Amino acid sequence: MIKLIDLISKGFIFLWDDCIVPLFSEVGYFVVKNLYFMSIVLKIATPYLFLLIVCDLYNSRGYFGFGGEYAFPIVMYILIYIMQRIANKNNAGNGIPTYPKRFTEETSDGGVSVNQDDIQEMLLYMADVENYLERNGYAEYKK
Repeated sequence: MIKLIDLISKGFIFLWDDCIVPLFSEVGYFVVKNLYFMSIVLKIATPYLFLLIVCDLYNSRGYFGFGGEYAFPIVMYILIYIMQRIANKNNAGNGIPTYPKRFTEETSDGGVSVNQDDIQEMLLYMADVENYLERNGYAEYKK
């Protein structure tokens, strides 16, 4: 009996580590990278959803009332605003990518220096900036 329980627990740990955790990781990455586009879809769909809700409530009540359905667009637009802010913070929105620290240092005589430890991060940031410029039509790069 103990061997069976051991086998089941090892199988569950294998399933958890090799299947479930990577699945949630991939879904989370997809959601974060496409959060801005999801907010645009919600922004377009909100008036139509509001119209459907109001018409359905009118059919069930028989009159137009002032109820909680009017809070729906307000809540949706607050949610959309938060989604766009999160997307911009993760450099996946339409705002210019930002980084929490400065990579270059200016000397008093006008020279610029870069810390060797920051070069890899600086290259990744530069790629984000180039993607932003190309995505918004500010620059065209020849391949």
